Amino acid sequence: MGDIIAIEKMLNIKGHNGFSPCRSCEIKGVRNIVDGETIYYVPCAYPLDRDDEMNAEAEESSESSGDGGTEADAQSEDTSMDGGNSDVDGSDAAVEVDPEAAEETFPDETEIDMQSRPASPRPASDDDVELNSPDESTVEPRSWDPSNLPLRTDESFDHVLKLISDNPDNAEQIKFYHGIKGLPILRRVGSLDRARSYPWDVMHLLFENIAPNLVKLWSGEYKKLRLDCGSEDYIIPSAQWEEIKEETAEAMKYIPSAFTRSLAGGFSKFNAEGWCFWTAYMAPSLLRGRFPDAKFYHHAVEFADIIKMTLKLEHTLEELQKLRAAIIKWVLFYERHYYQYSEHRLSICPLVIHGLLHIVDDILNCGPSWVHWTFYVERACGFLKRSLKARRYPWSNLNNRVLAMEYIHQLGARYDLEEELLTSKPRSPGLPAGQKEYPGYFGTVVRSPYQKDHAPDAPTLGLVAAYFVQMFNALGLTKAAALKVLPSFFAALGRFKTRGRRLHSRRMDTRSTAPTSRRGYPRKLLRSSAYVRKPLFSTLMIQFTKQQRVSHTIKCTESYGLLVEILTCDVPDDAKFGVFSGTTRLLAVIQPCNTAGRDAATGVVAYTRLQASLVVDLNAISAVVGRIRRGERWYIVDRTDGTIKPELVPQAEPDSEDEEI
Repeated sequence: MGDIIAIEKMLNIKGHNGFSPCRSCEIKGVRNIVDGETIYYVPCAYPLDRDDEMNAEAEESSESSGDGGTEADAQSEDTSMDGGNSDVDGSDAAVEVDPEAAEETFPDETEIDMQSRPASPRPASDDDVELNSPDESTVEPRSWDPSNLPLRTDESFDHVLKLISDNPDNAEQIKFYHGIKGLPILRRVGSLDRARSYPWDVMHLLFENIAPNLVKLWSGEYKKLRLDCGSEDYIIPSAQWEEIKEETAEAMKYIPSAFTRSLAGGFSKFNAEGWCFWTAYMAPSLLRGRFPDAKFYHHAVEFADIIKMTLKLEHTLEELQKLRAAIIKWVLFYERHYYQYSEHRLSICPLVIHGLLHIVDDILNCGPSWVHWTFYVERACGFLKRSLKARRYPWSNLNNRVLAMEYIHQLGARYDLEEELLTSKPRSPGLPAGQKEYPGYFGTVVRSPYQKDHAPDAPTLGLVAAYFVQMFNALGLTKAAALKVLPSFFAALGRFKTRGRRLHSRRMDTRSTAPTSRRGYPRKLLRSSAYVRKPLFSTLMIQFTKQQRVSHTIKCTESYGLLVEILTCDVPDDAKFGVFSGTTRLLAVIQPCNTAGRDAATGVVAYTRLQASLVVDLNAISAVVGRIRRGERWYIVDRTDGTIKPELVPQAEPDSEDEEI
């Protein structure tokens, strides 16, 4: 595993910028001959002819603008990509290859450079190898079907290597045509399948290439060429980008630090983890209403959905089919409205856009994306970089450092010395001081600050009583009766977390938010974890007595709110309190947001005000959420969608239980 260039070197292929650049399929590239560019790009559809391009622009200008054009555009894309056998504009059919008559020929680079698009033959026979100039009857079709790409196989790698060996005089032409230069580095590892054992790394593909490139496209600074929008309108004005940066920086105060590191430094300071979070969870809210044409906003939201689906912890075949369809739809829209089938705009279709089409196959072959992503490899590279001290002999320094690390790892594994060789103090068993678990709340740990004798005000006591009445009204419990027997003093808790789910929450931090302390030192950015997700209604099963069980099934919707305080209630030993009688319950006072039951994990959800407070059991809180403020509206950032994120901890150190959230 590794980045794109590393895998290309391991496989010994020409890779990006080449005529056959993809390591997973045999798609052929096309370059901009008119402008004298030398890099090959891999769109699914080759550029239009000059006359066709002018006609297409005339048709675009005659069409009426509106949101309803998106579906028609998608249908047009589907017909233009039908099996890779039709032209982009559907005006003239491409010439089909006769497998019986076609001979395997390999044009040299000069023959291909004479055309605005490659007209190289598609080999159909593996028997005869005659290197002639391309014949018109065997030219490539002008589009490739993204759902049926010509995938490479381990046998196809061997076949090309045999061609190179058997035809030394024409070896360079064969290498150029197939993109394979020679034997791979790990050729002696027989278990490796060269076509399926080298998946596209989502960290480099999505977060270090596609996401930054999209932002550059939307800001009009893609590859510093400052391409115009062509026949479309997708560039967001620079003044609005400044607002987006300010809103991103401001949102860091309202997004828990467990979600992401601070992104207040701007796009130039983003790493892959930052691009992942911003694109998947912040961009749908921050970009809403910014694009001149709304269809580009919907396209950006679809990319965020693709990221979330790709980062799921586990997949079903049905989910992978949906992911494949979503990626194909996204790529076809990208080509139609950004690339626009224009030869001058070929640079908008780099290899990484094509690599999206292979994500599902990589998941099927190698497992979910988190199995083979390279976040931890980059972490190791950072560790080695920090340990580099020798300037005269840097490579020897690195070699010795890696060798010493492996010695330590092998000693620990062979003699069971992992704990003894840790550079940090091992975690002690049990809970640290200041933390406590309550019966009935398995895995939920409450933390300091802790107030033993807290007297809630009358409205809060009324909410507590109303909660118990709602739970046990069938036993005859009334609000007045509950208020008589409930205690007047409760223990108030400051924070809690749920072990195993990485759920942390606390009340809004009341410390000073000044940028510097009294001594003038920069103050650490405070991050709020005060907003939570909870079910508004749920399937409720209450055991009134050991002999009586009553269940109520109610439709479940999601709700979000501000966690005001956490109370420890010693329930009176009274039969009217059912199974809660004589127990200790942890109650959360929450002010719900007016989100109308919408789920922010599956869409963009905003609110403008908080509703009246209510009391719920602490077990009802399922997650911590973040918020983004835009004017008078607050957008919810909810990560409870089954996805994963890279959580990087110091080398050889366990995660700290006392993390400040």
